[in-house]
Amino acid sequence: MIAIITLMGVSVVTLAIMSTMAILAMGEIKMAQSGGAIDNTFYAAEAGLNEALYRLIKNPIPKVYAFEINGISVSTEIKPNPANPYQRIVESQAISKDGKVRTVRVMANTNSWAGGFDYAVQGGTNGIYMDNNSVVEGDVYCNGNISGTSGAPKGEIQGDAWVALTSVIDRVLVTGDADGAEVFAHQIIDSRITGDAYFSDYSNIDVATEVNGVSCFPSGTNPNCHSGEPDQPIEDMPISSTDITNWIADISALGKPVLSADPSTCPPSHPVGYYCLTDGDIIGDQQIDSNLYMEIGNGGTLTITGNLYVTGKIEMQNNGTVIYNPQHASLPEEEKKPMESSLVLIGDGKIEVSNNAAILASGSPGSFVLILSQNDSLDESDPAIYSSNNSDSIIFSSLNGVLKVKNGSKINAAASKKLYLEPNSHVIFDPLIKNFTVMPGSAEAITGENETWQEL
Repeated sequence: MIAIITLMGVSVVTLAIMSTMAILAMGEIKMAQSGGAIDNTFYAAEAGLNEALYRLIKNPIPKVYAFEINGISVSTEIKPNPANPYQRIVESQAISKDGKVRTVRVMANTNSWAGGFDYAVQGGTNGIYMDNNSVVEGDVYCNGNISGTSGAPKGEIQGDAWVALTSVIDRVLVTGDADGAEVFAHQIIDSRITGDAYFSDYSNIDVATEVNGVSCFPSGTNPNCHSGEPDQPIEDMPISSTDITNWIADISALGKPVLSADPSTCPPSHPVGYYCLTDGDIIGDQQIDSNLYMEIGNGGTLTITGNLYVTGKIEMQNNGTVIYNPQHASLPEEEKKPMESSLVLIGDGKIEVSNNAAILASGSPGSFVLILSQNDSLDESDPAIYSSNNSDSIIFSSLNGVLKVKNGSKINAAASKKLYLEPNSHVIFDPLIKNFTVMPGSAEAITGENETWQEL
């Protein structure tokens, strides 16, 4: 049995009640079939479950809710399903005054993506290059090599580091956090590690590498050097091509007129082949079939209210601010999204973000701006993404190409087939990036599947 809730005016209330009754009834049937007892604590847990399902209509973002029913404390948690970013795990626990505990769970399908990044930086098979004084504050996983500039290691990872299969860590500082670092690699060359190093065998670590300030040789003399470690597996990227396809389809499904190149919107520097945005413009949940140029002057603001898909390249040349505002006053109520939601900006072509460009999320904790390029350039001199930004809420991803972070820039997370960190560039991981939500511009649809109901 499947109970469906769709956000369509008055019908949402009726269908929400039907969903509540259906799921509660299924819970009672399963309890009766298993010989379990049905009491007030159980009913309170079921009520919490259905309250959470109802709240998902307006806000599909994972959350915790707490309330009381007839003196029974109820806590409900909506969590992302790691196996399916469009599904939520909904759990409700009721605790009576005499300490009786009942916990129930159901799965709910949504049309909002909930996922995240487990690492500050995730590199693909073409590896990660760290130039002088580049720093990653957080963990790093790479399906290829992690390498630094020639000479003494100067790029620094302030977290743990993994490289997959027979990949190498070469000329890198890995200092970890307050507890030190753990480094896993088939081979380690001329690196400095504060903590523990795990590698295949002593033939794959050189004398120049220091672990806690000491060489691993003679073999077996340094307790922080661990030989015999199996090679690490290939790690999937946190964003998939399917996710990008779905986001593009969501924008297309809205039926808004597609914007095309329009010289009347552009400065003389971009007369042909561009659609341009500038100070005071408001745009969201929109497809643009051309190149996109954004130019915001000092003190100016460009407001983006929903996801964007650009079939060409994207250029951001500004000294002002690009900000995500999903609750902007110009939006009809039915198009507004929670402030905790995140924005995705997709470009089929190359993306360049100039110096001084400020790109900001909504300001609510857990809200981020995810900028994606589908371009496949692996040329460091002409990268798929060339980013310069100092935002506290921005993520860059290039699944098929190279992401190059400009000298002195700061971003919050990166995932790309190849990553190049220029001198003094900085990746500062925000733990909230592990769980963020991208919502479509269309009405939210929630499907609670009774077959997944269970008592824990």
